[in-house]
Amino acid sequence: MSPRWMNFKEVDSLEVYHAFHTNAKGIFVADSLYFENEYLINSEGFRDSAFVRDSSRESVLFLGDSYTWGSMAEPISRCFTEQVEQAGYNAYNTGIPGADPAQYLRIAQEYIPLLKPTHVCLMFYAGNDFISRTRPAEPGKNIFYVTNAGWLSPYINNTYVNSPYEVYTYYRQKYFIGKETPLWKRILGHSAAGTLALSIPLRLQERKEWQKDTGVALKYVQAIKQLCDTHQAAFHLFIIPLHTALNSHLIEDYQTVFGEIPVYIPDSISTNDFHPWPNGHLTNSGHDRYARYILKTLAATTSSPLVIEK
Repeated sequence: MSPRWMNFKEVDSLEVYHAFHTNAKGIFVADSLYFENEYLINSEGFRDSAFVRDSSRESVLFLGDSYTWGSMAEPISRCFTEQVEQAGYNAYNTGIPGADPAQYLRIAQEYIPLLKPTHVCLMFYAGNDFISRTRPAEPGKNIFYVTNAGWLSPYINNTYVNSPYEVYTYYRQKYFIGKETPLWKRILGHSAAGTLALSIPLRLQERKEWQKDTGVALKYVQAIKQLCDTHQAAFHLFIIPLHTALNSHLIEDYQTVFGEIPVYIPDSISTNDFHPWPNGHLTNSGHDRYARYILKTLAATTSSPLVIEK
């Protein structure tokens, strides 16, 4: 009875992958040992080279999730962040799969004063960045457990559970009908109609828990912009729309949500720029489209001429 969007499945034996973890600063980062044969992970825990300032270039700090990490860019150098680097900017990529506005703000608080970027690009994914509640970025508390049963949120009924095995057991008992399930539920579960009836209360609960609250996201975005203003960094809010909700008035829709903060979405974005459901990440054409649009936007707000030809 688990919902498709959750990507949760029952497994014979739970395996926990230590690909990502929350560090002592409350930032969800990648584990360099886990990815040593696949990606370069810098000392800060991000898929990037060392964060070294180059005064001859304007610098761009990217905030985002798996889209900014570069998921599904083939090769990874086709990722829009790396294309911006190749175009002559010094790009800092802090995109981490599973990150959300709470993490974006925590990363901004840590790295804007440290790196002093010329530009900050928040790559806001409309599919899941409209979170339903605020969450403190707490040291050592993961925002997901990465397992062979799926990416499991450790927050159950707003309480942090410090064991991926307990979290898995909770979801397994919630969504699967087993020997420990009451007899009447097992009887209903023998038919599709009965299973559907059992799932209805769960879906109503999930709808309430995952209801998008644009006001929560707006507060995080406003806090990041204020931080940029304080440190004299140009702030750019790029929206990556949900690939199943593309329409001709995306800009107007999201501009209504974010008010006075300008939103940017590439022109003529289409389903060809996204992998189909349930993946939904950008294709190479999508990464190319965002790279060109980001560069166009940065060029329009450049504070000083680049010394490197683009």
